[in-house]
Amino acid sequence: MNSLPWQPIFSIKRSNIVELTVYGLLTVVTIDKDSLALKPLISLGDPKTKLWTRSILKSAQLASNYEQLHSEFTNLKDRHFALMMASHSAQSQHLEILNEIMELTGLSDNDLLCPKVSSKDDNSVVKASFHNCSGKHLSFLLMCKVLNLDVKKYLDPDLPIYDNLKKLLALINPDFLPECTIDGCNIPNYALSASDCAYWYLVLASSGRLAKPNLIAYQGVIKEISRLMQLYPYIIGGNGRLDSSIMNDYNEKSNDVCVVAKEGADGLLAIGVYRSNHDGLGILIKLASGFNKQYMAVIFQEVLNRFNYDKIRDTEIDLLAKHLEREFYF
Repeated sequence: MNSLPWQPIFSIKRSNIVELTVYGLLTVVTIDKDSLALKPLISLGDPKTKLWTRSILKSAQLASNYEQLHSEFTNLKDRHFALMMASHSAQSQHLEILNEIMELTGLSDNDLLCPKVSSKDDNSVVKASFHNCSGKHLSFLLMCKVLNLDVKKYLDPDLPIYDNLKKLLALINPDFLPECTIDGCNIPNYALSASDCAYWYLVLASSGRLAKPNLIAYQGVIKEISRLMQLYPYIIGGNGRLDSSIMNDYNEKSNDVCVVAKEGADGLLAIGVYRSNHDGLGILIKLASGFNKQYMAVIFQEVLNRFNYDKIRDTEIDLLAKHLEREFYF
């Protein structure tokens, strides 16, 4: 039990009696403007704890191959690339864009090797394209086409379609180890520390302005990935999704703050916040018991309060009842 990395993040009290306690990891970082070194602001649990990055890796997966894909497939539009880093909800807009990508590039549902699932609207039909990671799969299939590789083997972690990603992750953390696991969608997935994940989303939110010098070669790509996430929040996720609501609410109502956010399986949420006065936050939340939208929203809101950032709209993120007292441990 002592080897578990989780710590209490906050408790909910009803009439002064603790009813539940939420455990996990919370890491908040920024960049020191003078030294350009990563600066921890909140470390609840060890920020060096290694985590399988799951879907919060999708922005880096697309960033690693974006220039080649954008150059090779000139008929693809911004919305198509946005879907390649989505954990989409298989809503009609998502399925329409997926079909457009496949029609424009000569791919089909049969090429996808992610699990077949039903759509949100029709349980009687199962397709691989309905899987929330199908856009990411299409991006790696297209990289096989770029490199003249067998598309049937695109899940092989030793293929060069993953080389650019491993190079980018090694820039995020020079101690990165390229050992992989297999994600729930069958694509290779890599581990980063909680601090690394928070840093990457700070870099994205700032469009590369708050990045260590070794990422300067990626600044143009980072700016594009950030722009796509802010422009298409509901393609990245969908209606009722916390990451989509956070990006939509902040980027819609404020010209002074840019926010990128991405949910990941089994209790991950990565958020980058950047203000026009050139400061920002990289936030990584990992809940020990898995994803809970309300708990994530409460933690995120408290982080914003600590650093005097504007709140997100309560109606969008469904905060816990106001009469419940909360005690935070950071």
